[in-house]
Amino acid sequence: PDSPEGAVSAAPATAPANDGVAQGLSITPTAYFSRTETPLITDEQLADEDLHYIVHMLPSDPSVRNYAMLYDASLRMAYWVAYPLCDYYMKGSGKRTDDWGYDPDIDMQANLERGIDGYDRGHQLPSADRLTTKADNATTFYYTNITPQTGKGLNQSIWNNLEEKVRRWASHTDTLYVVTGAMPTDERHPT
Repeated sequence: PDSPEGAVSAAPATAPANDGVAQGLSITPTAYFSRTETPLITDEQLADEDLHYIVHMLPSDPSVRNYAMLYDASLRMAYWVAYPLCDYYMKGSGKRTDDWGYDPDIDMQANLERGIDGYDRGHQLPSADRLTTKADNATTFYYTNITPQTGKGLNQSIWNNLEEKVRRWASHTDTLYVVTGAMPTDERHPT
């Protein structure tokens, strides 16, 4: 879909090289505009060279919104991932692909091919929420959509239960708008 008049562009991204740090090929910046499920992004955030607003459309139908995120290249993680959820997205010919890989729209990604010792590769947009096609499901395995989570204590229990509950809620409504996120803590972002 076309962006509305007055939309602001986020910083451009480049395609990743094999080492997980992108070089070369320039990608057109994504225009930011608020959608029902998209958290507010401030002008200060849009001006930050480390922050990237990314929108992915469904590979099976580029006119259909898949998900959006605010990604921090210095922390190599998404602050949040926002997406619409309804039966359309959860049913189809797609299955879980486990097709882990780099997001083609951003540089400076963590290489999570083997994960991080002691942590699961937790999805912010769950794999089971995008089963329309195999290609659509593969977008949930982009490293930019992954946040390290403790396995049995979070990802395989509490988080999994929440994901299942959200899918049940979505099956009883037209469209549910979901935002998931992580809270980084470092020198720039103290608790």
